Amino acid sequence: MADMNPKELKSPGAFQSKIEIITDYFEKNKKRVYIGLGVFFAVILMFIGWYIYRMDYEKNAQKLYAGAFSVYHLSPPGPETSMRAIKMYGELEKKFPGSSAASNALFSMGNLYYGLNDLDRSILAYKDFLNASGIRKDLRSMAYNGLGYCYEAKGDLDKALESYEKSIPNAMGGAVLSATYSNMAGIYLEKKDKKKALEYYKKAHEQKNDPVLDSMIKRKISELEA
Repeated sequence: MADMNPKELKSPGAFQSKIEIITDYFEKNKKRVYIGLGVFFAVILMFIGWYIYRMDYEKNAQKLYAGAFSVYHLSPPGPETSMRAIKMYGELEKKFPGSSAASNALFSMGNLYYGLNDLDRSILAYKDFLNASGIRKDLRSMAYNGLGYCYEAKGDLDKALESYEKSIPNAMGGAVLSATYSNMAGIYLEKKDKKKALEYYKKAHEQKNDPVLDSMIKRKISELEA
């Protein structure tokens, strides 16, 4: 039998033949086709359901975060206000783990504990935030700086320096990077390494700074070069 040429394949008879083949396959494999379609639509519905659930989950978590944020920023400052906000952030983190609001709550708890001079809990909160967060590079940089402040306050200069170094790849903007370099320079001064301190103050000076910080950095550089 001679092969069909392209024109014959596009003819009404060839098209009808293809339809018959498809229909025949469907008739012989109804169960398999229905199961396949069922699984396909089930997966689509599961995806839509999960998406709606996560949107609602995040929305409710953000409401709690906004409440805790308002308590701290709109109430009279002091230890009682800080502890009240910490409690609300902690409840949010337990109720909505894995949400972006819970991650931000851990960061805020680190800041609040540091303000209360509860360094161990501050370190724990910052570490929990860093373990939970992989998106907000700006906050990760600030959290590493927060860890540096805590370790510096505890007198652990090596861990403080390590934390500041980890802040650098995540730094968003010259001001944050300048502050980080300045923090590192301060550590080297405490370690009596004036050469490294000068090196990092100069790195800090190369960044875009606010006038107050820039003035302080210039003064430090002048003192070390004298």
